Amino acid sequence: WQVNTGSGFTNITNGGVYSNATTATLNITGAVSAMNNYTYRCVVGGTCSPTVTSNSVLLTVRTLPSVTTSPSNVTLCAGATATFTVVAVGTGITYQWQQDAGSGFVNLTNGSGYFNVATPTLSITPTIAAMNGYQYRCVVSGTCTPSVTSTAATLTVNTAPALSIPPFPNQIICVGGNTSFSVLI
Repeated sequence: WQVNTGSGFTNITNGGVYSNATTATLNITGAVSAMNNYTYRCVVGGTCSPTVTSNSVLLTVRTLPSVTTSPSNVTLCAGATATFTVVAVGTGITYQWQQDAGSGFVNLTNGSGYFNVATPTLSITPTIAAMNGYQYRCVVSGTCTPSVTSTAATLTVNTAPALSIPPFPNQIICVGGNTSFSVLI
């Protein structure tokens, strides 16, 4: 058997991922992604000449999905847009964002403030105070199984300070007198 890794055909010897290199069936065990697009052919010789060479065949190696960067925690003020991003590799990968609002993770769908739930970057707008502490993660699937899930990131939603001023009358005091004003926060 011979392999062309991009520089022309060379004879294969048994070892590494290859076995049965001098038989009718070449075995490849534990193919690696670097072998994608290698071509193989068999040169058959016998007692009589000439040798004959088979057609070449292409090896396609698909890679498992893998998360290389999980989303990071996000802290912002209510009303702002939150974005969570995952970086993944693999053949034919797809994305599905999930949310845990305290009862376990569930798949998100686009709408009601959630956008791009099937892409590497989830957008949530507007954020509300009730979302404080929610967690988000992404399930990455591909041509090869199994799927992988990123680690979860937490959304921290801060609220703007608000005053509740009771109705009180203007104060009139004489020099040296005392008074006080108060607000409810």
